[in-house]
Amino acid sequence: MNRPDLTLADKLYMKHIPNDLVGNTIINVGAGECRMDYHLNTTGYKVYSTDYDDMAENANSGYHPIFLQKIPDVSDSINYYNKCDLFDLTSFPVDNASLVICSQMLEHQPNYKQGVLNLLELATEFVIITIPYERSFLMPGTPPVGHCNFWSKTGKAPFTDIKEFIELCSPYKVTFSMGITKVKDYHNPHYPRNFVVCIDKRSTEPSSGEVYDYTLEQLNWK
Repeated sequence: MNRPDLTLADKLYMKHIPNDLVGNTIINVGAGECRMDYHLNTTGYKVYSTDYDDMAENANSGYHPIFLQKIPDVSDSINYYNKCDLFDLTSFPVDNASLVICSQMLEHQPNYKQGVLNLLELATEFVIITIPYERSFLMPGTPPVGHCNFWSKTGKAPFTDIKEFIELCSPYKVTFSMGITKVKDYHNPHYPRNFVVCIDKRSTEPSSGEVYDYTLEQLNWK
């Protein structure tokens, strides 16, 4: 049976997982097709995969092939996959995961600041949030389908300064990076990228606000 290959986006996000977490429990908020979850499960993490999509409630939908195929070496370690609402913490299977990952969700949420606070509530050690840079990967439409929030390095109108996360997540240390998520975008004149915002609840060290930009080589793309 075929195993899911990690995309460039997956590699960018997973590169930020600390190797010194005390616990091994992860909640993936907005897990989608669960490529990262598969790989994390096979490396010893206990992953709770969640999504708000109604498809997550339908085991016969075929929308999430990796989980529905019941891969033998992963199915025993799959702990949870169901519909969860970021704005209803009681919908999650656990509320004390060592790491919480939230990919490409907050740009769709008018009340994204409360969403960030809820992610912090779910995590005991570390949170990884990914959001588009400026208007990268813009999805039109009314939220939660379309994008309604846009961040940049400087906050020059009409964008919000990515550094707002420092105050929003205070007193914890916040670091920022960014990178392309598709190889073809490397030559795109608009250079679409994603921000990665990391909140370390183990540290209250001041945040510099600098944004590190990853290269393809640093992401070990093949």
